[in-house]
Amino acid sequence: MAYGHSSIIKIQTQKFLPMKKVIIFIILCCAIIQVQAQTIVVYKVEPRKTTTKYYGEKETPYYVKSLQFVTDYETTNINEVNNILKLKEMSLETDFNDIVEFMKTHHLQTGNKVDEVIDLNKLSKSDIKKQIKKYGSIQVVGWDKTVSSKTPIKDKYDTYLSDKKYVENADLGKIKKTESGWVISPEYTADFITNDNYEISLDKIQNEKEYYMNSENWGQVVYNASDNKYVMPELQKYGVKYDTMENRKYTIFEYEGNKYAVTSEHLAYEREKYKKEIEEAKLEEEYQKKFEKLPQKYTYIKNGGLDGSDIIQSKSFKMELTIARKELFVEKGVAMLDELERDIAQIIAIYTQSNKYIPQLEKYSSIYIVKRSRMSSADINAWKAIAKQALNIDLRANKISKKLNEEYAFPFGFEILSKEDKKHDLLTDYIIGARAIIGF
Repeated sequence: MAYGHSSIIKIQTQKFLPMKKVIIFIILCCAIIQVQAQTIVVYKVEPRKTTTKYYGEKETPYYVKSLQFVTDYETTNINEVNNILKLKEMSLETDFNDIVEFMKTHHLQTGNKVDEVIDLNKLSKSDIKKQIKKYGSIQVVGWDKTVSSKTPIKDKYDTYLSDKKYVENADLGKIKKTESGWVISPEYTADFITNDNYEISLDKIQNEKEYYMNSENWGQVVYNASDNKYVMPELQKYGVKYDTMENRKYTIFEYEGNKYAVTSEHLAYEREKYKKEIEEAKLEEEYQKKFEKLPQKYTYIKNGGLDGSDIIQSKSFKMELTIARKELFVEKGVAMLDELERDIAQIIAIYTQSNKYIPQLEKYSSIYIVKRSRMSSADINAWKAIAKQALNIDLRANKISKKLNEEYAFPFGFEILSKEDKKHDLLTDYIIGARAIIGF
């Protein structure tokens, strides 16, 4: 808040009245109440791809392996098998040249003996006829044992047929397809709170909602606390846990096309602080209006206290203006100062009476210091009587002080402008000393 320069108004006699009005006008013009727009540090929220590990049903390793094998086989090997099967369907009626051309085109080989491959350029029609008549089809290297000691193409095809049958039965529910265990979810996009921070005006935070974060993957926005639901149905399915501690709850809002986050606790604190500043500014404004009407007997000293607080002073007291006292001043006005003036004037008058006993109390204290236990009964009784009289008078001031304490936190931030107040400290010491020594 800005109140202009530190200023003092002090009016003592009627002849300065015009000057008083000028000074008040100047101060009130300078003391324009301003509350700067409050800002707050927030963190940018950005989408990010992620996965979640959760405990649930997953496909068995054997099913995964078999499905992968079938998928890969049908992608890379099935055409070769289809060509072999197509070649084996060729008969004696098929043109020989067509057979040779087909085998060359699809890189298929044959032989007359095991592991002895025939060059296709030297392959004879009689070789083909013998195979068809003897085995029922053309023999293929890597497929038929009649021409290969190892048949990897046929073996892999048999595995494919077996795995394909297993996958089909598992998909139909005839055999077990899944088991319980830890599962990595498919990749999905979620909002995360980043470390990129920005300063934004409090009044820009609108249409916000509160969220809980992932308790295991910090920064991931998981649960909408305002609407009581997960931000994504999949996260509930995965059983993602979130931190429900109040100081871990975040407020998320949109501003200029981006999302930002701040802890709800900090946002509430900053908003309350801003609200308080506005209230204090309004109070200060009301206070300044009341100040404009101060009578001459009161002096206003802006920032005159040790801690920079404002002060009001009269002929009998000086008082720091705390927030509570300003509120009372706005409520009661000058009547508050008049009441203080009367009460403190009474205290000074009582102190003046009780302080008259200081010389006598000092006298008997001095006698005690010299004589100690040899002090006469007459002196002790006289000392006790005087101390009682001083205390009884002083208690009347204590009653007023108690009242002022309840209303204005007296004597904190007060100064009684009288030499009797300083002397009263000495009286108090003498009374306390007498009670400690002779008791009464």
